[in-house]
Amino acid sequence: MKEDRKDFVSGFVLGGLLGVLLGVVLAPKPGSETREDLLKKFGELKGMVSSDLVEKVRNLTVKKKNTVKKSSKKSVGKAEGKSTNRTKK
Repeated sequence: MKEDRKDFVSGFVLGGLLGVLLGVVLAPKPGSETREDLLKKFGELKGMVSSDLVEKVRNLTVKKKNTVKKSSKKSVGKAEGKSTNRTKK
């Protein structure tokens, strides 16, 4: 599953770069206008990728937090059970 995500992100970035490259090569505009357009598009792409990355990190953090919470509750329950068994003997 992690490989699929890496493949998707890699394909997305590669596709974006390829699109920009083709746009530059095929653009009928002067160089200065093309550079301005490239900077604008790069900024948009950077914003999309960074916001997507932030969302992924946020989701992973919440999942890990919940996993740790569940594990700690189980551990505390086991420890309490062992403590109760020792005092009964």
